[in-house]
Amino acid sequence: GFWMRDENKLDHLAYTVQVFLGTSIVCAQCHDHPFDKWSQMDYYGMAAFTYGMNTKGGGNDYLQMKKSGSDLDKQALKNLPPKERKEYIRKMAAQKSAEPKLDREEVRQIREAMQDVMKPLRYTNVHWEEGRLPALPHDYKYSNGKPGQKIEPKVMFGHDTAPRGGETTLAAFARWMPSPENPRFTTVIANRMWKRVFGLGLIEPVDEMTDSTVASNPALMEYLTQLMVEKKYSLKSFLRVLYNTDTYQRMASTQEVALGETSHFTGPLLRRMSAEQVWDSLVTLTAGNVDESVDSENERLHQYLDDLAFFLNTVKEKGPSGLISIAKEASEKLEQNKAQLASLRAEIQARQEKGEDVTEANKRLTRQAAQLRREAGRDILEDLLGAERAADLRKGYSAKQEQKKPVIDRTELASMTKQQRKEYLEKMQVASKSLQGLNIRASELPSPAKPGHMLRTFGQSDREVIENASADASVPQALTLLNSPVIQAVSSPASDLSRHLQKAGTPEQKLSTLYTALLSRKPTSAEQAVLSSVIRERGPNAIEDVTHALLTGSQFLFIQ
Repeated sequence: GFWMRDENKLDHLAYTVQVFLGTSIVCAQCHDHPFDKWSQMDYYGMAAFTYGMNTKGGGNDYLQMKKSGSDLDKQALKNLPPKERKEYIRKMAAQKSAEPKLDREEVRQIREAMQDVMKPLRYTNVHWEEGRLPALPHDYKYSNGKPGQKIEPKVMFGHDTAPRGGETTLAAFARWMPSPENPRFTTVIANRMWKRVFGLGLIEPVDEMTDSTVASNPALMEYLTQLMVEKKYSLKSFLRVLYNTDTYQRMASTQEVALGETSHFTGPLLRRMSAEQVWDSLVTLTAGNVDESVDSENERLHQYLDDLAFFLNTVKEKGPSGLISIAKEASEKLEQNKAQLASLRAEIQARQEKGEDVTEANKRLTRQAAQLRREAGRDILEDLLGAERAADLRKGYSAKQEQKKPVIDRTELASMTKQQRKEYLEKMQVASKSLQGLNIRASELPSPAKPGHMLRTFGQSDREVIENASADASVPQALTLLNSPVIQAVSSPASDLSRHLQKAGTPEQKLSTLYTALLSRKPTSAEQAVLSSVIRERGPNAIEDVTHALLTGSQFLFIQ
């Protein structure tokens, strides 16, 4: 997914460097950086490490003869001793000669026959091509290279890296990135983790570091860098240290650090939850622990992914020769179908020339053509996977949002009057509609969510640029907390929170449970006095009123 989202390899390199090395070098893609030391040559040297990752094309790429499995691995060839190199070349040549030879027309027919069958593989075609290098652009104007020149991999800073025995260039790059010999990465990840815990980095912004950048507390930054190396880059171990510091245990600071001023970290900064944290909190309050079981939607998805993996592995195992054998049979059938369709098309054209209305006939011909093509594809799939597995794969996968049904307490229902029962069932019916969607975490929803969704309202990133989420307050957020069906779902009788409150006992115990669920604390003595008066005045409606008040108050949204 990381590679498929951004197919432009040069852009992808810029994002990778900004995230993992805390440096914005995107300007150097087209010219030497105007505000930093990075040159266009530096950019292409870094891009050479990852340039061999190929994400373009569809399933039909598996039928390309030029890129078969017997192509010489030039990088592997360089690393072999002379005697083994000679044997390797001989072996590859033998495999090449054994491959089936097809003319252009045969390749065209086979691709046409396999077109529909290979569609499910169009998002699985991510593979590494060792030795593929970027070329300088045609308008390259600096003296250290020529337009069109292939650029070898070279790191921007730290020790250089080269593939070890049997290692790809990409693997060498991945090994170099999180290593103690690459101090920039260590500083960046330590600073990002500090910001995650305390709300503000020692270096801000976290992804615009230069050689002249100085941390607000250089000694602390140096210690954290050493600690990250000591913990062997285990983020869990590193965060455990930060969470157990005296600084983190102090009261959250409510003073915003002015632009240009230094934070002395008297405690963690008071922060509003991210959009995803707000959503997941509401999901937990409404649906409980959604991680403790796997729903049928998840099972459907994983079954489809298993079928797809089985299909992909089968295609790879068959290889070009196996696929050609199967595709040729389908191709012959497809040509027969074409002849049949051509005859029908000629008949319709003759009728049209006589002035007859052939609209319905053309529609039938279109449907018949599609049907014959599907049949050819079905035959190929069944030859590859077997009838049962092929049928499952053809069904495909489309997300079906399941509606969570409220649990009706039959015991409570029996003790109600006729009017109370009617009101209760009406509430449950409304609750049933409002619970839809609140049983899935933000990480399992499409990202970014559609405009108007609660996640977008609360500042979810639109993913147009890096670090684009927002925690700023807005009027739509306030209106959402006041009127949204999502908020109503939390206090509905069908929510997990309501079921826990029903078991709490007295109204005072219910309110104590409510505070623990929403604010992670018990009510203070002053709040207890206010809550007692609310219970006296509002009676059965007190719990719902307080729930709504806490959800719309500032404390629920903030991390203290």
